[in-house]
Amino acid sequence: PITRRELLKSSILSTGITVLSKRDAFAALDPKTAVDGWRKNMLKFGEKHGRFRAQADLDGPIDPLLGATFYDAQRVFYLIGDYTKDKVWTKYAERAMAVYRDRYVMKHDGKLLGYWNFTRGIAMHYKRTGDPVSRQAVRMLAQNGAYGPDATPLDWTKSVDRSREVAYQINAKLDAGSVGEPRAPKLVKFGDQALGHIDQWFVSKTSPYLQPFMVGLTSEALINWDAQNPDPRVLPALKTAAAGLWNHLWVA
Repeated sequence: PITRRELLKSSILSTGITVLSKRDAFAALDPKTAVDGWRKNMLKFGEKHGRFRAQADLDGPIDPLLGATFYDAQRVFYLIGDYTKDKVWTKYAERAMAVYRDRYVMKHDGKLLGYWNFTRGIAMHYKRTGDPVSRQAVRMLAQNGAYGPDATPLDWTKSVDRSREVAYQINAKLDAGSVGEPRAPKLVKFGDQALGHIDQWFVSKTSPYLQPFMVGLTSEALINWDAQNPDPRVLPALKTAAAGLWNHLWVA
């Protein structure tokens, strides 16, 4: 029987698209073209979502407003603003925070689902403005967000199924420390678990599935962890993850 890979390849060939090997694709990559494309998309889609917030009634129904902040819109807008030096992005970030921080985090004392724990943009706001509400929001998310409380058993996040939640808790606890909160006792344990998740994906290969963006979230969290707490295990783990993605998840 035809394999999924063979079926995909035949369908691509039938459209006239050239199927490249990894070596050919890498050699053909023009860094300037890649960066130009990234910059164009950053501005195009950033402006699209920023305008949505600029025109929205921030007191309206919460679901569409909150959904538009997923994956830390406030952080994204601040970063675009830093890159472009255009202050309109600060306004977009503040309007996103008026929904995520004020109507969601503060309303629920930071007791959010693990995949809704976004502290970096709020921490950036605190460092830029000194707003005590932002510091409080970061503290709440680090202490009260899913799996964050000291009393929550670590066994609940040992499996790679909770890799995203662990990555976000690492970032949350690091961000809490960056705004003046005391060091969280579970931070080191979560760092150990994130390294364990890379093992489950690429070394012991006990994970039932592998999603590249999950690997990216864990990798970013470990980079952040290592920047503040140098750990000789992190760089080899990141190399293992990068090689694993490159060697096993390439689709021509």
